[in-house]
Amino acid sequence: MKMERLKKHLSAILTAALLLGSFGITVMAAGFEAAPVDDAYYENLLGEGSKGTSVITVTKKLSDVDGINFEQGAKPVAGVKFALLKVGDLYQVNDGTEVKMAYGISKKLGEQFKSDESSQDWWDYQDDTHYYVADYTTINTKMAQLTADEVNQILKNVEPLTTDVNGEVKFENQPYGLYMVAETDISGATVDNEPVVITRKQYPYVVSAPFYDQATQKWNENIEARAKNESGTAALEKKIVRDNTALGYVAGETLEDTDVTHGGDVVEFKLTADIVDLTNSRENPAVKVDRFDLTDNLSAGFTLPETFDSNTMAITDASNQTYIIDTDYTVTALEEDVYPENGYENGSAFTIQFTDTGLMKLTQCAKDPALGGEQSPRQLYVYYTATVNEQAVLGGDGNPNQAKLTYQVYEGQQIDTGWKEVTEFIFALDVTKSFEGEGAAQADGNQVRFKIYTLDSNNKKIYMNFTGADGVYQWSSTGEEEIALKDKHFRLTGVPTGVELYLEESATDDGFTLLKDAIKLYLTAEAEESVYTGKLDSDASKVKDQKAVLDNGETTVRFGIINTAGFKLPATGSMGGRFMTAAGILIVTAGVMFFARARRKPKA
Repeated sequence: MKMERLKKHLSAILTAALLLGSFGITVMAAGFEAAPVDDAYYENLLGEGSKGTSVITVTKKLSDVDGINFEQGAKPVAGVKFALLKVGDLYQVNDGTEVKMAYGISKKLGEQFKSDESSQDWWDYQDDTHYYVADYTTINTKMAQLTADEVNQILKNVEPLTTDVNGEVKFENQPYGLYMVAETDISGATVDNEPVVITRKQYPYVVSAPFYDQATQKWNENIEARAKNESGTAALEKKIVRDNTALGYVAGETLEDTDVTHGGDVVEFKLTADIVDLTNSRENPAVKVDRFDLTDNLSAGFTLPETFDSNTMAITDASNQTYIIDTDYTVTALEEDVYPENGYENGSAFTIQFTDTGLMKLTQCAKDPALGGEQSPRQLYVYYTATVNEQAVLGGDGNPNQAKLTYQVYEGQQIDTGWKEVTEFIFALDVTKSFEGEGAAQADGNQVRFKIYTLDSNNKKIYMNFTGADGVYQWSSTGEEEIALKDKHFRLTGVPTGVELYLEESATDDGFTLLKDAIKLYLTAEAEESVYTGKLDSDASKVKDQKAVLDNGETTVRFGIINTAGFKLPATGSMGGRFMTAAGILIVTAGVMFFARARRKPKA
């Protein structure tokens, strides 16, 4: 017949042109005929050495939205599943006026690609069993409109393959024809063995096997299909907010990885979470933030509020949205010691979980086109407070606090950022009381009392409060003002730094005279390359001319009160005029047992 005689003469030119989409829509005339091409046709296209089957390799890579070079810049993605389905064969069609090449797709399958009846559809011809299309790439537009359920229905009997570390999956020994390629599961995606969030899945598309290679001007039976996606990441940072006057963001806020604190201090922490960029999917409601959980773990030296409210927690984002507790998010206390490792024994933890309304706000921020880049980061901000308690640890690794983010976007897998850590350090003060002179051997110090005060702007004394007993005390916002000794000694933890403190003796043993002057202490802490070293102002911290010295590996500050003529305590007498000479030596060990190596300790 006529079509068979024309086959060899027209195959190379007509097929190449038709597959490249150079033919328009043709009205079907009477006498329409369509017949699939045979092996001889493909042999003629491919020449000697053709195998009769194709290898279709799909390569999955990630790139930036602006179109990074696929070969040089994009990273291969492992763990993504692709399905391949043969959807059509190459036909020679005769519409009654001319012979053309077109791919035929069964009507059962083709019906799922149909568009609205009011618009021009994708096929060029049809008969009782098939739709025929000269430029198969027009089908891709229709495939992009398929829902996930429709794609799954088409591919329900197809077993997908998973990309390897090179981002490749090979479908071998595929008969020649037209194939649908679909990315079916992105939940296991990894890049460099790390989980990654795919923010927009590749739409299904079709490829022909063999295909005409424009570069070589030849037909090729080995197909390389590419799937280039956009990805996004979320990250978390935890900081200590220093010197804030109100909860939440304050212009010029100072954020630190480490800081020094004291007993009873209310410490403000800030969590900054980067939100995945979904701007290129903002018109697709299916692409959204599905989970966004923050977990915070504090060491035993901190006490959380009994309940969080607007006075103890504030959450906003870069789109100027405010999140309301119990509406947009909930806070749940976890069991004590849930994360006990590495300094968190007997600590406390809580999670912040965003509700559906909160996730909707996060999605709005993720899709906000006004955000992005260093100047306008796409972020969530969480501020909360905790109070330093009597279990705060001196020295060593300090009092660590850590947080992590667990999130899920679109159809991706759940990703955990790992722990991000900050550390608070505290100081201690040791005081030992000695007696000299008549009656010193009998003095036990049980009547001795000390107070500590600071001075306000009017030089008015402000006495500090402490909790404890039997010579062991902690700095506190409540409690008693006086400190008692045990065995002529007391120890106070949680001493503040950067504040002029005055140690005042308010009572002493019978027969001895109170210290005439309060002892001034001025402790500071300095950090260099994340290592804290204690400092004591020797000029400000002294009794008479005896200055403090720093010893014991720069961890202990000592200064003594020496019984000299200039410092001898005045005498007190009895009713009979009998005088006793009493002297007291006060040895103060300002135990800056805080030597602190402060660095972040991220944990996977």
